[in-house]
Amino acid sequence: MPFPLSPIAGATTTTNNINYIYAISAGTGVGYWTRVYSTSSGSSGGTTTASGTGTTTTFVIQNMTQSSTTQTGALQVWGGAGIGGNVTVGGAVQWVNSQTGVRAVYQVYNTLTNSLDTIFG
Repeated sequence: MPFPLSPIAGATTTTNNINYIYAISAGTGVGYWTRVYSTSSGSSGGTTTASGTGTTTTFVIQNMTQSSTTQTGALQVWGGAGIGGNVTVGGAVQWVNSQTGVRAVYQVYNTLTNSLDTIFG
């Protein structure tokens, strides 16, 4: 189905099995289509929807897959990540060589000594 010629804000369409929503910029009044992503949110069967322009609600990934490389884990970002607030990590933090994928530094919080342990290599 082609995009509607005269859409209104909030209009949706599906083209090539991809869902889009139409919005109008408050600053410029220019309309634009944004791809809408739907992801299963676990055994409840519901979905969480986020658009390419962001979301004002909490976005939760309920997949429990652990990460051991840059290509594993519940969330994988192929580009950079800009984070404008705090980051809280509940497990280990690893830095890897971007060309070889080999772990260079590994950090984990040590509850026995109340310190951050750093392991090289």
